[in-house]
Amino acid sequence: SKDFGFDEILFYTLYLLLILIVLYYLKKQVKHKI
Repeated sequence: SKDFGFDEILFYTLYLLLILIVLYYLKKQVKHKI
């Protein structure tokens, strides 16, 4: 896109959400193990 468009914002938002979900899941797994 010419400017920093909606597609970029959407992509980065989804990417950040994915990272947060993975971190949350790993945290849960660690808690479960110990």
